[in-house]
Amino acid sequence: MLKHVSAMAAVSLSLLSLSAVGGAAQQLHMTTEELQQFFQQNASATPEQLAQRLQNLNDRTLDMQREQSGRGYSFAKPPTLNMRSVKVYSKTPQVQAQPLTLGTGIITALSFVDDDFRPQAISRVTYDPALFSVNGSTCSGAAGGNNRGGGGGEAFDGNVLNIFPCQFWVQSATINVMLKGGAQPIIFSVSAGSSDAEPAVDAQVTVEVSDGASNAFPEFASRRLTINPVDRRASGVTPIYPSLGVITDVAFIDGYGNPWPIEEVNYQPSIVSVSGSECAAEGENSGKSAEGNGNVLYLSLCRDRSSNISVKLKDAPAALGLLLVSPGTDQAALKPDATLTVTVPGRSPAAPADNNAAASALPGSNTDSTGFQPDRFLADFANGTPPRGARFVQLLGAPSIEGYLYNGQLYLRGRYRPVNPTADASATSASGGVNVWRYNKPVNSLIVANSASGQEFSVTADY
Repeated sequence: MLKHVSAMAAVSLSLLSLSAVGGAAQQLHMTTEELQQFFQQNASATPEQLAQRLQNLNDRTLDMQREQSGRGYSFAKPPTLNMRSVKVYSKTPQVQAQPLTLGTGIITALSFVDDDFRPQAISRVTYDPALFSVNGSTCSGAAGGNNRGGGGGEAFDGNVLNIFPCQFWVQSATINVMLKGGAQPIIFSVSAGSSDAEPAVDAQVTVEVSDGASNAFPEFASRRLTINPVDRRASGVTPIYPSLGVITDVAFIDGYGNPWPIEEVNYQPSIVSVSGSECAAEGENSGKSAEGNGNVLYLSLCRDRSSNISVKLKDAPAALGLLLVSPGTDQAALKPDATLTVTVPGRSPAAPADNNAAASALPGSNTDSTGFQPDRFLADFANGTPPRGARFVQLLGAPSIEGYLYNGQLYLRGRYRPVNPTADASATSASGGVNVWRYNKPVNSLIVANSASGQEFSVTADY
C-alpha cells in the first residue's frame, strides 16, 4: 500500500507514458482509467496538492475495501466462525433438513464421517450453481438454473465439500448429498447473508452418519438344546436366533457328551453363510449342499431374513431341522445365539467303545458307618461346572432351570427350591444365589418354588 507520495513523484507521474501509468495504478490500488481521469481532473494542481489528493484518494479506496471485507451490512462486525458437528441416521427417514449457514468470503467445509470417525465417501451432490460454488466450481447462470450433479466428478472425490455462496443473500435453498452405499440423500437447508450486528457463519461442520446400532458390547445367549431327529412334535424344526454381524456356532453331541460328526448340511446361501461359505446374491433361491467337517457348524446371516437349515448327522436316523429366526421377526429373542450345544439322543458313531459310564446306572452304596452319604459333585453343579460325563436334561415349565443325569442320579440347578417331591441332598453356589439339589432316582415331574418370590412351577423332565 502506498500511503505517501512525494510532490516530485506526483509531478513525474503526470508525465508518465500510458504503460507507466498502468504500473502506478496497481501500486495505488486504482485502475489505469481511474488514474488517468484523476490527472485530467487535477491538471491545474500544484505538485504538493497533487500528492495530497492522490494520498486521500488511495486511502478512501482502501477504506472502502475494508468496509466491504466485513461481509455484511455497514455496521456489522466480522462474522463469528462456528465449528460444530451433527449426527444423522442412515437407516431412519430424515424428518427435517440440516441447517447450514454460509457467508460471503467464508469457505464452509462440510465433512462426512461414520461412528468411528472414518471418512464416508460422497457419490453425488445436487445444488444450484447460480447460488453456490462447491469444491471450486464456477458460479454461473441465474438462480434456479439447471442443477449440477457431482457423481464421479473430480470436484466431489473424498468426504469433504467446500461450499461458497455466489451471492450475498441466499434463502430457502437446498444442497443434497448422497453418500456411497447410502439409501437416501442428506438434505441441507442453506442460507447466506445477515443483517445482524454480530453475524455467525458455519466454517466447519462435521456430519456423523450413524446406522443407529449401539456401540455397547452386545449380550449373547449360550444355550443347550436337546433335539430328537425322529420327534416331529415341534413340526420337525427347532428355532434358533442368529443375528447380523454375529457368528453362531452349533455343536452336536450325543447323550454321553461325545461329538457327533456332521455328514451333510443343506441351506439357502443367499440368507445364511455356513462355515465361511460365500453369501449368494439377493433373490437367488437355489439351495446349497455342503459336506460336514467335524461336529460344529458356524452360521452367520447374510441378510435379515428367516430360513431353515437341514443337518444330517452321520448314521443318524433322520436329519435335524433348524429354523433360523430373523431378529426382526421374533422380538421374543432378546439375545442373539452365539453358541449352541445340541444333544442328540443316542450314541455317536465317534464314541469310544468303552464309553458307557453315563449309561451305567446305578451307583453303589456310598454311605459311611455313620449313615452320612457325601457327594462332592453337588458343589461342582452348584458352581456351574458339571463333572465330565454329566448328561444334560431339558426341563420344561420353568425359566432358567437346568437338569443333569450323572451316575444314575438327577441333579437340578437354578434359583429355586424343591416343593414336591423333596430332594435327597442339596447345596448352594459360592455366590449364594443358585441352588442345586439331587434326587437319588430320576423323577419325571416335580414342583419347584422361586427362591425370591415363592411362585411355584410344575416342571417336567424330557429325557
